[in-house]
Amino acid sequence: MLTTRLEERVPARAALVVIVALAAVVRLLATRGDLWLDEIFTVALAEIASSPLAILTELPHENNHVLNTFFVYLLRPLDWDWLYRLPACIAGVATVAVGAWVAWLGDGRGEGAPDDPARVRSILAALLLGGSYLLIHYGTEARGYAFALCFGFVALGVALRDGVTAWSRRAPLYWLALLLAVLGQALAVHWFAALVATPRRHLDCFERISVLTISAEKTN
Repeated sequence: MLTTRLEERVPARAALVVIVALAAVVRLLATRGDLWLDEIFTVALAEIASSPLAILTELPHENNHVLNTFFVYLLRPLDWDWLYRLPACIAGVATVAVGAWVAWLGDGRGEGAPDDPARVRSILAALLLGGSYLLIHYGTEARGYAFALCFGFVALGVALRDGVTAWSRRAPLYWLALLLAVLGQALAVHWFAALVATPRRHLDCFERISVLTISAEKTN
């Protein structure tokens, strides 16, 4: 009953636009202030990188969140610290929008499924992601966490749209998003682990990968 009333009274897309816009304003305001230690260290890493490729090959350090370091490398030197945070800020705002889209998809059936409160689910997800202190904090510092979350949500949304089917036409987009999430922050491999843990009927692509891996090990 509550979800039906909310769907009738609140145009979902308009509400989502407002929520994402407010999330963007809050995050832009939060980018102000001096860089903190980890951000300063990232700028120092970017300074010693001999090329963009060197960020990936020559800086084996836990503070090197590759995508973020790459943007810092391109932006340096800057007189305004908040500009170093701008790429992560954009990724943080995108996380709110993409997270709402994933919530809209729900279990993959989408809005057209019977009794599927997709509108309410997406609005609540946007409110949660947009207003979360932790997501505001980590989405407004020059680090890789916002990239990992944003691209992880993209991978999850693609998987839900496709039903995680084997070698679908969207499979390259899924793997690209997952790769970018890991380049954002290496711990983003948990997105892959979460999808592996989904119901068996969705996992034929991962089953094929497992079979190939086992076969290769036996061959060796």
